Amino acid sequence: EGEVLQLIHAGDLSTTRAAWLETVDKKSAALIAWCAAAGGWVSEQEPLAAYLEAFGRKVGVAFQVTDDVLDYGGDSGLTGKRIGADLRERKITLPLLYAFDRVEGLRERLELGPPAAEELPELIGLVRDCGALESALDDARAWTELGIEQLEVLDDSLYKEALVRLAWYLVERVR
Repeated sequence: EGEVLQLIHAGDLSTTRAAWLETVDKKSAALIAWCAAAGGWVSEQEPLAAYLEAFGRKVGVAFQVTDDVLDYGGDSGLTGKRIGADLRERKITLPLLYAFDRVEGLRERLELGPPAAEELPELIGLVRDCGALESALDDARAWTELGIEQLEVLDDSLYKEALVRLAWYLVERVR
């Protein structure tokens, strides 16, 4: 569903934050939520599976936001994509939504069509310089904290600690 929604919204620069979140929720967040909950389902511990699923869903959103931030110049070796690929495709991401609110004329400029390769460094700079990446990462950290709260039902253990460390790694990998 998330992939279909992403195709529907492809190049639609009027996509709202709510529509973006719905896409992410049904794409990356749903995948990570399923993976996190699988152990609870297999062991027939439905209440535990529900907490793990909620953990995975929040962390999945944080993962996607961080991945989108990396598109603006993080370590592209971690994502396997070229810097600026999302911007070149005019894909709506949380950093771009923040930049639309902060950089006058950016949305209108992208509505003219995909940017040429020589325009990308300037556009990436505009998104970086307006604080959009930091705001998006702040949101990713908040989603991570909400996800980790779901793990409070677990006893302290190496496994719980591993989930917490993994959740934070997914967000802090931009450093």
